[in-house]
Amino acid sequence: MPGSEAMIVKWPEATKTVLAGLLAEEKEEANVLADKWNNEAAPAEVQANVAETKDADIIEHFATKMFKQAGMRVFVMSAWRDSRGKLIHDHNDQFGGVESFMKTRNWDEIFMPEWWQYAAEQFNVQDDDVPQVVTSKKQIPRKLLDMEEDHDGLPMLPDTMGLKYSKQQHVIRSFLARHYSWWMSHSQH
Repeated sequence: MPGSEAMIVKWPEATKTVLAGLLAEEKEEANVLADKWNNEAAPAEVQANVAETKDADIIEHFATKMFKQAGMRVFVMSAWRDSRGKLIHDHNDQFGGVESFMKTRNWDEIFMPEWWQYAAEQFNVQDDDVPQVVTSKKQIPRKLLDMEEDHDGLPMLPDTMGLKYSKQQHVIRSFLARHYSWWMSHSQH
């Protein structure tokens, strides 16, 4: 299976076998291409494929390593030219029960206009597409909020006006989960 430990163990031998089967001109061509890619960059189509298939994992790995080894919080903004356009990555909400940068700062109005302009200039993009936001694939469960109860013991939905969107979502999820739990415990009697 690609990427498995068994495949990686066989990689050096497979590489030697392939290289041994190349003609001298093919080896030279491969070396020139490898030098070019190592000193410059891979072709745009290869870069786009890597960006689309591996970017979130690479950035999440980097953010995780920086936190675990250095205690650093990392906010990475990345952009590339492809069908999806500009992407933002923020994985800080998975470490130590803290909220992510995007959830605690007005990044959408303060940071993003400058980033969008920069990315559009770098990739010669003329549209005003809103970039896609990519966050961690890992969902850290949040503790349900305590809520006041009515005379029947059902949770009451508090006023969420003025709360940030993420906090409103957490209140609603807590409310629904507590209602479900109440109904499940009372339906069995």
